[in-house]
Amino acid sequence: MQHNKRKLTGRKERVKLLTAIFSDLEEIVVEAHEHRETTPDDILDALVAAWTAGQAVIGKAKTLPEKPPLDSKGLRIEILYPACYNQ
Repeated sequence: MQHNKRKLTGRKERVKLLTAIFSDLEEIVVEAHEHRETTPDDILDALVAAWTAGQAVIGKAKTLPEKPPLDSKGLRIEILYPACYNQ
């Protein structure tokens, strides 16, 4: 992402990408914003996290770093991102 998620340009950048995944994105954001004390960028973050988790479940996510280290409890220290994302 090129722009800050809290700025209009950043929000537009994220909406453009998410609209390809969630055809009813505008309705989701408006409804969530009307019924909760959230900001639009929080709603977009939640949608990205949910979609990325879904991609991970079906084996279509990658990790940073590629071979993540483990913490003291044996849990992987990693960031997941959709495999279709071009770095």
